[in-house]
Amino acid sequence: MMTTKLCSKCGEEKPVTDYYRQKGGKDGLRAACKKCFIKANTEYRARSSDKLRMGSKEYFRNLKKVKATYDYETVH
Repeated sequence: MMTTKLCSKCGEEKPVTDYYRQKGGKDGLRAACKKCFIKANTEYRARSSDKLRMGSKEYFRNLKKVKATYDYETVH
């Protein structure tokens, strides 16, 4: 069992406890360490805040439509 892994972003070798799990990964861990993953995620959210906000608004708008047309009497 491996105890260290090379981060794909910063290039440092770190203990496997510094990586998030990922089922689809070859070794069951993400390629980037936790610190690099958080940094990349924070940068993405800062760049895409408008897009993410619009997606959230659209989700709730559709949710209201579904609830308005859903017949609760036939289900329960």
